[in-house]
Amino acid sequence: MGGAYMVTFFKRNDTNDRIEYMPTTSNGLPEDLTGATAKFVMTSGDKTYINADADIIGDSLVYVFNAADSLYVGNYVGEFHVTLADGTIRHYPRKGFLSIVIERTLDPMSETQAEEAIALNVSLIEDFKADINTQVATMRMAATDAQAATITANAAASHAQTQGDYAKSEADRLVGTDVSVLDNKIGALSNLQTINKDSVVAAVNETTAQLAEKATKDEVSNISLNIDGVNKKLSGIKFSDLQEPIYFAHRGAKNIFPESSQEAYRGCVNMGLSVIEMDVRQATDGTLIVHHDDTMERTTNKTGSIDYYSAMGFKSAVIDLLPGWAGTPVLFEDLLREFGNKVVYAPEIKGAGINTKLVDTMIKYNLQDNVIIQSFSAPDLTYAISKKIPVIYLKASDDVTPATILGWGIKHVGLSTTLPDSYVTSCINAGLKVYMYTVNRRYEHTKYLNMGVHGFFSDDPLWVKGASPVLEWDSFRDQVFSHGMFQPPVDGNGVLGGNRGEFVSPNKFGWTDGGTLRDFCMQGWAGELSSAFTLSAKMNLVSSVSSVRWGSIVFCTPNDYFDDQNTSGNTSSGYNLLIRESGSIELFLRNGSTATQLGTSLATTAIAAGQQVSIKIQATATQIIITRTDTGHTMTINDTTFRKGYLHLGRNYSGVTFENINIVRQGG
Repeated sequence: MGGAYMVTFFKRNDTNDRIEYMPTTSNGLPEDLTGATAKFVMTSGDKTYINADADIIGDSLVYVFNAADSLYVGNYVGEFHVTLADGTIRHYPRKGFLSIVIERTLDPMSETQAEEAIALNVSLIEDFKADINTQVATMRMAATDAQAATITANAAASHAQTQGDYAKSEADRLVGTDVSVLDNKIGALSNLQTINKDSVVAAVNETTAQLAEKATKDEVSNISLNIDGVNKKLSGIKFSDLQEPIYFAHRGAKNIFPESSQEAYRGCVNMGLSVIEMDVRQATDGTLIVHHDDTMERTTNKTGSIDYYSAMGFKSAVIDLLPGWAGTPVLFEDLLREFGNKVVYAPEIKGAGINTKLVDTMIKYNLQDNVIIQSFSAPDLTYAISKKIPVIYLKASDDVTPATILGWGIKHVGLSTTLPDSYVTSCINAGLKVYMYTVNRRYEHTKYLNMGVHGFFSDDPLWVKGASPVLEWDSFRDQVFSHGMFQPPVDGNGVLGGNRGEFVSPNKFGWTDGGTLRDFCMQGWAGELSSAFTLSAKMNLVSSVSSVRWGSIVFCTPNDYFDDQNTSGNTSSGYNLLIRESGSIELFLRNGSTATQLGTSLATTAIAAGQQVSIKIQATATQIIITRTDTGHTMTINDTTFRKGYLHLGRNYSGVTFENINIVRQGG
């Protein structure tokens, strides 16, 4: 439950459900909770629903829900407030909040629950009335200020009139004196009267007008904000209102969530992603379901053709593709009912004969403005076009000209990254909106943005657009893949295994089997490294293969991709630190197709199966210092070829895991 985007689901009125969190110190070790006390707080908006004592069980914080805690359906955030034995106060999680969703059940409310729900609604209405009363009071204060200013103006005018009367009496008194002196005094007093009266009245009138104008503007602004809010709730997120580049959460951002699952789409919405992409098929009973393949075995615990499954059989499967997750298959209409117009849907038509049904379903839910339908078959898009619903024509070949596509009434295309750049450019120049699929690497994202494309299908949208969290400590304690954890694909030469890796409880990641191939996995949680940094890590040799095999730490790669065979054409560069089973430590500089060892090998103690080694890497402006800290061996390399860039872990045959990786950044 430690992940920034982990979501806990409860059903309304359930009892004995629990939420659990294991807090850690800044170095990733379990927090010492001896003698500590804890509370659990759960809120939604400005309202607090739970503020109660929590239990401490071992290294974990636990709160057990009662029926009253889960009475109200909705989305909530929560955290544990902990007072340690020394009086230190901590809030967990240290970053972000726990996300809690309470869903409705099919059971009717009891009379008591109904009364409580009514009481809550009455309370919300009273809060709304209080807000209105506050706004009215503010406007009344403005009116009072204006009235006071008017009274001040009248008093000033009266005072000026008194001065005028004094001028007249002074003139009467001075009858018979020197006429020039008299004229001067009368003129001076008259000027004083005019100046005082006119200037005060003008100033007060201006102040009164400003106050009235401000009150009017504030009132109009508040009304406009309210109207905008109502309109937004009514129309939701329209496809036509999206800002480019547009990011499609491909199959529910399947790099970090179980592919095409209910949990994935909820996670996307919770992360603020505006467009969710899904593949829509038809079950044997005619129900529209969300599933990419035409069979079940790749992503679920069931086998066979999808055509053999009813909606009930499909829903009873478990999506077990990612470690740490048990995903729930989802029906297409379940998504529409849950999210309504809060997101834009990008369903791809899979299978024959469902194009009309898919369009009619969107119309039934009044979501025509909140969808863009995609297909590799142009005829499948004709019905949607006739209903004025936007469509994307997907292309993996350049056999149709942009002019022909436009002639079909299609304005958007989804193009494979395998297509020639010239075809992508020709589509852009013809006036088509171009979205590339599937883009998971930042260097590809930058390339296509510079070409002028309008969006991306991505398995990890937050990573691609540079918006994912950057951590100082590894995320392995979550025991699920985090943003930017990608592996190179299997290569045609049988050298790269394409194995993304696995998690070992409680806080390890790597490859436990003694394989026959090389594997690498980028560590996106580290973000982009700084120009100077210190990295410390522990590596465990789980399965020994031979003395020359190794685990590796790859750093400062200019692109967010690495394999030591350069299978992607000069995109693999950076430093590759090999830690061999023999104890030999070697640093290689890879620059595209060329790999060169820097310095000489550092001979250290051999590593046996089950043994852990500690490594420290210090990168300065001019040097790289490598230390095996558990034995004290060290070497210094003078090289400035690469700095910043990305972090990867790898192995060659050996079964290795990594843990407690910490990055201290010193440079920009």
